[in-house]
Amino acid sequence: RDNSGVASSMTSDNIDLSTYNQVDITFDFETVSMETGEDFFLRYSDDGGTSWTTLVIYVSGADFNNNTKYTRTISIDDGTYTFTSNAQFRFQADASANNDEVFIDNIHIEGYM
Repeated sequence: RDNSGVASSMTSDNIDLSTYNQVDITFDFETVSMETGEDFFLRYSDDGGTSWTTLVIYVSGADFNNNTKYTRTISIDDGTYTFTSNAQFRFQADASANNDEVFIDNIHIEGYM
């Protein structure tokens, strides 16, 4: 909901990605009341959540419409990102009000050597 930083996000536990060359993150989502231009992010941390890199931004009206279910897969590789033993992923809303909602489900993180 809205844009309250950590309070508007959900973060994975630490994940050991140190032995992988590529990671795919697949998830389902649906939004409610997100005005055109409002968005949410998928972020990555290679240091246990101290700093974050935005992997992708999904923008209402361009990447999704309200009340529609979507499935997305994001692939990242060790040539671009550092894979560590304390990696984390975070979904974070960036909207304007508490009634702007992003529902995320069926998150699947798969590593490849």
